Amino acid sequence: MKKFDEISRKQYSLQTPNQKEVPDVQVSSPEPVLIRECSSSGEFERCSIKRSKLINNLAFLKRCHDTNILPPGLRVRDPIRNTKSQGIVHQYSLALLRHRIQATRLTLAHLDRQLSTAQDHVATAVSTEDFTKIKRMAESVCRHVFGSTRCRQIKKFSRLSKNQSKSHIPSRTIGSSISSCPYPTKPHLHSRTAFTRQTVVNLSHRHLSHTESRVLALGMKFTLVPRSPPIVDIIQSVEPALRHLNKSAADDARLHISQALKNHKPVKPNISKTEQQAIKSLLRDHSIHILTADKGNATVVMDKADYDCKVPTSPFTRTPYLPSKRDSMLSS
Repeated sequence: MKKFDEISRKQYSLQTPNQKEVPDVQVSSPEPVLIRECSSSGEFERCSIKRSKLINNLAFLKRCHDTNILPPGLRVRDPIRNTKSQGIVHQYSLALLRHRIQATRLTLAHLDRQLSTAQDHVATAVSTEDFTKIKRMAESVCRHVFGSTRCRQIKKFSRLSKNQSKSHIPSRTIGSSISSCPYPTKPHLHSRTAFTRQTVVNLSHRHLSHTESRVLALGMKFTLVPRSPPIVDIIQSVEPALRHLNKSAADDARLHISQALKNHKPVKPNISKTEQQAIKSLLRDHSIHILTADKGNATVVMDKADYDCKVPTSPFTRTPYLPSKRDSMLSS
């Protein structure tokens, strides 16, 4: 029986006498380091592509906001359809557009952090040469995505601007007491330059710098923060009240007041150093007069000679001043 088994094993064996034994090949699973390298490089490429798209999207949204154009996805449907409701819906859609811009900026900031983390992982996992190749490939893909997205956003903005130019503003409904200005075409807030131009009127020969105009635009009622507390004024206002107290209570109050004045910390100035220098420059110039306009909250700068010439022509000074024969403070 044993001989039969040996013969059958020799007859039905696949290996020939001259053939060597083939060693068993074991397929090993991929190393965890290689998996991490692939995932980090893939995340780096995905974040770069997404960032290229978001940058174009943010530019498109900001351009729509500057030109008062609403993207179709942010337009709110008007259920009432009259003049006032159209204005309300338009303002609400603009608020949504501003919120979308803010959300896109936050997403870009979060994406930049993810991109930096993925780039650090790839740089530590692979060699410098491989990292340079991966980065170059990702940049080429991002340039292609950025260009295609930019062209698509430009076409979209051109189409929206053409549609808005063709659309007409609906007229006021008959019998309605609602104002006929549904869509604001200009911002309700002036820029800083326009505001300064309206609040500062320069009639003198002195050329006002940008800093001097900005200081004068603050108005004549603007108060500077004092460098030190007004100790004399505080003492003058407190001493009359302390006279009504007994000596021990008055001394305690004086002690607390003196400690508070000693522990007082200097307040941060409410104007910059350049603005302080501009104020000193205006104070040193004795050839001009700075005064408030008769109407409005404007600041007027005039030459001193012109101001002195206009004083006699003022309606309040047409008649010369004469000494009074009686005391005007006394009742008649």
